[in-house]
Amino acid sequence: MSEVTRNDGVLSLISNIIGDLLSIDIFSVHALPLFWLPLVFCLVRSLLRFKGAYYDDVQLCTRNDYKPSLTAEFIAFRLLISVMPGLNLLAFIYYLAAFIDKISTTPLVPKKDSINE
Repeated sequence: MSEVTRNDGVLSLISNIIGDLLSIDIFSVHALPLFWLPLVFCLVRSLLRFKGAYYDDVQLCTRNDYKPSLTAEFIAFRLLISVMPGLNLLAFIYYLAAFIDKISTTPLVPKKDSINE
């Protein structure tokens, strides 16, 4: 009798967890800026970094001191960051801050070359 009660408790717990997960409104107004936009941005940026790392590895693979930069760990880590709700928001903020810093430090009047003077 205790096995039946234990199984009912586990099944009840699993059904409660599934019900809680299904009741989360993933298309809410808050989910768009807090999850979906960072998710898409981080996935696109990660795919572009994978492509760049792949082409770098293809060019460098003939050297004797070649060490691959595109590894399974690199890919898994980037994809994990992209899909985890809190981490993808932090990564989005970090990438956006780096982009804004790059734009804000670009000089409006470039330095003149000595050749043009």
